[in-house]
Amino acid sequence: MRIVYATDGSAGSIAAAEFLAALRFTADDRILLVTVASRGHEPAGGETFRRELEILATCSAQRETAVRSGVVAEQILEAAREAAADMIVVGAMGGTGIARFFIGSTAERVLRHAETDVLVARPIRSGLRLALVAVDSSEIAKSVAATSVLLPLPEPTELRLTTVLPPPEAVVAAAPAVWASLAHELESALDSAVEGAEERLRDHAQVMREAGRPISAQVVRGEPATSLIHTAEREEADLLILGSHGEGGLDRLLLGSVSERVSRHAHCSVLVVR
Repeated sequence: MRIVYATDGSAGSIAAAEFLAALRFTADDRILLVTVASRGHEPAGGETFRRELEILATCSAQRETAVRSGVVAEQILEAAREAAADMIVVGAMGGTGIARFFIGSTAERVLRHAETDVLVARPIRSGLRLALVAVDSSEIAKSVAATSVLLPLPEPTELRLTTVLPPPEAVVAAAPAVWASLAHELESALDSAVEGAEERLRDHAQVMREAGRPISAQVVRGEPATSLIHTAEREEADLLILGSHGEGGLDRLLLGSVSERVSRHAHCSVLVVR
């Protein structure tokens, strides 16, 4: 696995290092630590990556460092392309050090334009015991499920497949005049949506269990982004994995705006899969 870990030395970046240190890498894996020098803030020699390298000292992956200059988001994306990275890792919050990485437009530009998966890291609060894996009926859901299994999480980490469906009142509110005369059809459509969601969850779980990791599944009701954020918080998940986009329809889940909202507002780390 090839990872580009972008750091500016801030608390958010340190949280990203601690998240990486908790993963089970091997000597075949590679982590490239990247920082971007902004005008008037030149790197301080060997101190540039000192804290991050200390945290990653017990990590089995190969570790390299690089200092780049230019527009921060562009340099992060370019470093990932050059390294043929499987994942970009950034902290959820940045600071005013060598470069102000992860505030506002920079993090969003990385999320929107990266050609690979992006992990927005936050402090681990519950020992990485639980990761929510958000799936819907779109094709990208298969990649989300596959990525969750391949990610070198600690062995005890449970993967909890999660599908969000709209509540009945939301469906009725979308077209009240139509559904008022089609009560039976509405009930049948809602039942069908639940059955379809449960079947997809069973199919994903069947494949994922072959990896020997604890797997569970659940269907929750509500607006997609809000429901995922609240579910992750309520269940004390340390990671939420979802797709960069999804599809429309009664059970739509992983639209681009959803992944951005979840990445911005979740209390846990978020992995956006492409």
